[in-house]
Amino acid sequence: MRRTGLRIGELRNLEYHCIRPDERRPLLKVPLGKLNNERLVPLDADSVELIRRLQAVAPRSRPWLVPGGGGVRMSYDRIRRCLKTYNHDLPDPVRVTSHRLRHTYATEMLRAGMSLPGVMRLLGHRDYHMTLRYTAITPEDCWR
Repeated sequence: MRRTGLRIGELRNLEYHCIRPDERRPLLKVPLGKLNNERLVPLDADSVELIRRLQAVAPRSRPWLVPGGGGVRMSYDRIRRCLKTYNHDLPDPVRVTSHRLRHTYATEMLRAGMSLPGVMRLLGHRDYHMTLRYTAITPEDCWR
């Protein structure tokens, strides 16, 4: 979620075969999400490796990348509990949430030089005002 800007619902709905090859880099096919749109998100090597490890956990015949018990999708609440468990001992007192990971992704993409419309498309937003709410822009960012 941190490296792709996925929402929990989109993570739950990722298909087992969610990586799409591209000439430059692999892409993650994000299924229909909250705003009823699909999108492709570029993947770095670490994200591809993580997806490959998740695919190796269980048979290829399963429909979802992150399965729950009995072949169904993992529940929204279980993903939230896992995230809470894994960030429990972090030194930062600010609670890490799936939505915070999405905000961090958006901010880093903008700071890395991606255009606002590009970040907007990666997040699946229809309005740039929403994307601006997701990015933490500082005065230093304006003068880069």
